Amino acid sequence: MFESWLLDNYNQFKQSLSLNHTANSIIIAGDPSLGISKLVLKIASLYLCSDRIENEQCGNCKSCQLLQVEENPTHPDLLFLLPRSAASKEKSDDTESSAVEPVTHSIDDFINDMDYELNHLEIFETGGVRQIRVEDVKTFCDWIMQGSVLANGKVAVISNAHLLNESAANALLKTFEEPPVDTLIILVAKSFDELPATILSRAMKMQVKAVLSDEAKSFLQYHYKDEYDEIRAEIALTLANNSPYKAIALYNQGLDLKCSSIISLIDDVYSGKKSENELIQALESTQEQQRYRILKEFILELLKYKARISIDNLPFIKRVNAALLGSIRAEVLFRASDEVEDLKPVKTGIPQRAPNSVLRAFVELLLSGRN
Repeated sequence: MFESWLLDNYNQFKQSLSLNHTANSIIIAGDPSLGISKLVLKIASLYLCSDRIENEQCGNCKSCQLLQVEENPTHPDLLFLLPRSAASKEKSDDTESSAVEPVTHSIDDFINDMDYELNHLEIFETGGVRQIRVEDVKTFCDWIMQGSVLANGKVAVISNAHLLNESAANALLKTFEEPPVDTLIILVAKSFDELPATILSRAMKMQVKAVLSDEAKSFLQYHYKDEYDEIRAEIALTLANNSPYKAIALYNQGLDLKCSSIISLIDDVYSGKKSENELIQALESTQEQQRYRILKEFILELLKYKARISIDNLPFIKRVNAALLGSIRAEVLFRASDEVEDLKPVKTGIPQRAPNSVLRAFVELLLSGRN
């Protein structure tokens, strides 16, 4: 099944291909967890198909057959450039290392790279941890200048192109400006703003938009079928900014249940049923990124509630005493939000202040905010 929220972008490419107006370079921007790797592969499949039927892949030519292989699929005319981890060079001589090649024909390696954040939800991106290096760009560009193996064009994809360092971006520029005929270069980035202006000005641009709430819920309902729980789905989607795949990952980790438990505990502490220490202990036992995400969204929902957003659209607080929690003064909520920012790991991976003192200050602020 091809994701419904990606259809507009795919149809945009199809139309340009049918009119013979396809750009040699495309930049696709958006949250990787929206399944952008599927969009890239579907575009590549259509471009490389030698016998398109009504502007769709034939499914039968050599190119299509190669892309339909279930185990370790590769294609000689489809190449991927992937970021390296900071430690990849040091590990290169380690015989036990399973480091992925940064320039590869492996479709699975590309998908895994695009899903990096989904597979590392417990880790904050810390900047400089992964990057695309200039030597890999040069290898990538050398391949682009070679001929097509199947004589039906080539597709070159840069995964997480926002991780290009300055030297790597400069090394790419000439090839990006003037790729060979019948070669399509695709850059995938989180946002256009994270790419150099010199790159942006030379490509067709596609923005993968955020998924609508009802569409995201329908996707989760289809995914879980009889096991679908609407309450859990709403909370997971809220934590995931309506990214269905990220919501599934959080749902499977049980973060939505952890979230519900913490919000209920905040409600109990605020109403005097539980102690402050119980809440602080529960928060301390929660992984730091999860804790940060839960508390930030909790405060945001309270502010939305005070702005008279319908409780039906606030899954964090609609099953607790929203009226009671909503009595916390707005200025206190803004100060509490600032306290939570101190729980966000910085580039060293260490919070700016001791978590216990921040959590205690946060809880005391909430309790002081009764009208």
